[in-house]
Amino acid sequence: MNVKFWKRRPSSDEQPQHHTDAAPQQSTFNHRKHQKLVWREARLCVTVPQKAVEALHISTKRFFEWQPGKKELVGTLKMSETALTTRVELLSHKEQYLAIIPPLYSQQYDEESGKDEKATAIFEWDDTSLQLRVSLKKAVKGKKKKR
Repeated sequence: MNVKFWKRRPSSDEQPQHHTDAAPQQSTFNHRKHQKLVWREARLCVTVPQKAVEALHISTKRFFEWQPGKKELVGTLKMSETALTTRVELLSHKEQYLAIIPPLYSQQYDEESGKDEKATAIFEWDDTSLQLRVSLKKAVKGKKKKR
């Protein structure tokens, strides 16, 4: 059975949508920056891009709320502290702000080497919000049980 669907015509107050063959964007953020993960004082952290600091007035009174996924850890900039947040910290001698990765997730990165060349985080932001995505190298949960 063939079923045809008719396209609804936009009314005068609606804007027509332009369709392209391009892949859909995964993000609605205007800006994107890759930053390296680094170890400071036995904590894994990443420097917040200066343009994001200026656009969003980031200070040490801000927090990142963390949501773990299957392949990445997502941090969203928040105004208040909860059990799932880490505070934005100031690296005073450089006037740079740092996002601290929660210890549970930083264990999978090698502290001994000092830095992992491929360990990066992606910052995405616009005028009102900022998101930080950190790739998870391996499963954080315990090993699978043998049968």
